[in-house]
Amino acid sequence: MKKHIVWLGVLGLFSGIISGIPTNSQMLIFLPGFIFGTVTALYFAINKLFKKRVFLSASLWIIVSTVAFLIAYFLTSLSFTLYTVFLFLTGALGTWILMLCFEYVCFSVPSDYKRKIILLGGLLGLSFFLADILEEIPSLHYSTDPLLGFGDQNFMALFIVWQTGIGSAFGWLIDKNIKQ
Repeated sequence: MKKHIVWLGVLGLFSGIISGIPTNSQMLIFLPGFIFGTVTALYFAINKLFKKRVFLSASLWIIVSTVAFLIAYFLTSLSFTLYTVFLFLTGALGTWILMLCFEYVCFSVPSDYKRKIILLGGLLGLSFFLADILEEIPSLHYSTDPLLGFGDQNFMALFIVWQTGIGSAFGWLIDKNIKQ
């Protein structure tokens, strides 16, 4: 049964959309990581996926998710060249940080699965450019007004695609673990 992959994918989509709501404050830069961490932690808690103290595990997951996003965001913002490389690397780095925490609060993950999901996180980091690609297709043309406090639709694409993809990936891991 693929219950977790679907639910975590939907929750990732939801958190990605919510993460893209415009903010007028740089003080809220942490929100995408916090929202993703909170939504997924609630799911893990409701489904009894944490292996020990639920409140502490959920709190740790939310903190690590927030920090992983902030690290990825600030490292990418430091890159003035090779932006594509940095988006890939920081997407993979954020996923790796989450994977370490996931193993601590939920269960161990085989190395080959870890590598696949970390690579997926890097590839999903490139979804930042999805808005530019879609804008080139005349039938999909949309307004270039900023959707985000972050400044453009590229971040909206990144939040939606990365959070949906990584949510689904963790759901896939959970489904695989339950089958064993």
